Amino acid sequence: AVQKNLCGRLGAMNFCPFPHSLRDQVWLAVGVGLGGFLVYKKLKSQQALEGVHVLLVNIKFESVDHKKKFKQLWSNIAKEVKEKEAKCLSYEFCDHFDDPTKAIIYERYVTKEDLDGPHQKTLGNWKATYGEALGQLNFEMELINYVESNVGYMSK
Repeated sequence: AVQKNLCGRLGAMNFCPFPHSLRDQVWLAVGVGLGGFLVYKKLKSQQALEGVHVLLVNIKFESVDHKKKFKQLWSNIAKEVKEKEAKCLSYEFCDHFDDPTKAIIYERYVTKEDLDGPHQKTLGNWKATYGEALGQLNFEMELINYVESNVGYMSK
């Protein structure tokens, strides 16, 4: 026999999809609220930030060996930046396509102040720790500052 309740006539499974107990209603509200928050957070993170500061560091090494050693040392600061600098959006060492003695470091910060403040502290600590090893490497650096125009996109 088919039973009836607040949902009206039930099918063969005798199940009503609407929560009737207070406990079930609370869990439904929590689930809907959490789901809504996660959707909002995802949509907000996809919005383009205005005035993102970019530092492009062009590096020319004396040799491939010097570049390899620098890259090993640089990997330590990259880990620290990722862990400690919340407003650093990107921090990437890129190898030149054709010339194995060239590279760039591509850095993105929410504002220039994030580069000039917290990042300089991290950079100073890195130089204090690895300065002797860095001093044994021959390379030239050129630092160029940019501001993103928000014409285009950084990721899909």
